[in-house]
Amino acid sequence: MRGLYMWGGVGRGKTWLMDLFYQSLPGERKQRLHFHRFMLRVHEELTALQGQTDPLEIIADRFKAETDVLCFDEIFCF
Repeated sequence: MRGLYMWGGVGRGKTWLMDLFYQSLPGERKQRLHFHRFMLRVHEELTALQGQTDPLEIIADRFKAETDVLCFDEIFCF
């Protein structure tokens, strides 16, 4: 697994760079999400999987089945 984390002030071009990267990826097995929307989906699926053994592994497997690359925008770290 490889990754890249960009940080910087508002208006510095982080989203623009990520969009360029995303658009340059071949194929359809890619997703670009705001981190908040990603977490909403995870929480919805956790609710639906209550009682299952290791629901996060199930959710991760679902994402892997859908996509090879996830691009997150708007991750807030305090």
